[in-house]
Order: sequence, then structure tokens, then C-alpha cells
Amino acid sequence: LLFTEIYLDLHYNDREKLKQEFDQAIDDKRTELDADDLYTLEEENLSKLAYWMATGSGKTLIMHANLWQFQKYTNQDVENILLITPDSGLTEQHLEEFEESGIEAERFNPGNDSSSDTLVNVLDIYKLRDEKGEKTHAIEMFEGDNLVFVDEGHKGAQGDTWINYREQVIGENGFSFEY
Repeated sequence: LLFTEIYLDLHYNDREKLKQEFDQAIDDKRTELDADDLYTLEEENLSKLAYWMATGSGKTLIMHANLWQFQKYTNQDVENILLITPDSGLTEQHLEEFEESGIEAERFNPGNDSSSDTLVNVLDIYKLRDEKGEKTHAIEMFEGDNLVFVDEGHKGAQGDTWINYREQVIGENGFSFEY
């Protein structure tokens, strides 16, 4: 939580300092490893945070706090707040846990009020498709700048399709947290 506080503060209040610190960390790592081929900082990646957490480590509570932290540090209007889960069982579990935390959340439905600044739309990753189906949603319906939370993001990382969907859902100026 402390890392996220510091990060969001720099991201929204001193972006140049954030970029300088990343560039310095990358340069230090290049020197340490004697590796000139380390990646460079790409500014669009500054809006993507990923947390590697063990099962049972409290990632759901961290996710809820990260939502509040994001809302504290930004005045950015987002089109949607989305939580993408790996399956319907976790979607249901998250809905229950959001309710316990007093966070307004619903299973994603195209009729949900996306103008709400606080409603978290929860959906399974397998419901995202290139085209609308009977039980799936066309990825294009999420165009815009969204705040996206991804639970068990590594489960969808086996191919380019999920990565492309994630990029489309986040949008050009959106923000994402992956756990």
C-alpha cells in the first residue's frame, strides 16, 4: 500500500521525477548486470502496475485499497472501472467481497450505469471476444480510458489475444492494476 501511495503520488503529481527514477533504476541495473540490452522505459507502461502475491496474502483487500488510492490521487475521468477475473467463480467471490467492503460492484452487463464514478463492473476474461456472442462481449464496447483491475492476470498471459484485449480495455490514457 505504501508503494502504491508513493507511486500514484509521483504518477499524478510529479511525472518527470517518476520517469527519471525509472530511467536511473534501469541504468543502474544495466551497469550491475553488464547488460546493454535491458528494455527502455516506455511512458505508456507507467500506467500499469503489477503485484505478484501468493494465494491468501490479502490481494483482494489490497485491490480494494488500490481502488481508493487511485480515486484519491487522480481527477481523471474513466469510462469504466472493471475487474477482470479468470472465471465465474472468482467473479462471484469478488462481488461478495466488494459488498463486504462497501464498494458498489456488479457483474458486468452492458446496461450497467457506466457513468458512475464508483461502480466496479466485474467480468470473466473468457467473456471478452472480438465480436459479441450470446454470452460474450465485443472488446470494442470497452473502448475509452478505463481503470482496470486484473485478478490472476497470469492465467490469461499464455497468448497474445489476452494481452491485446487488456491493452484495448485499458485504453490510451487508462490505468491498470494486475494481481
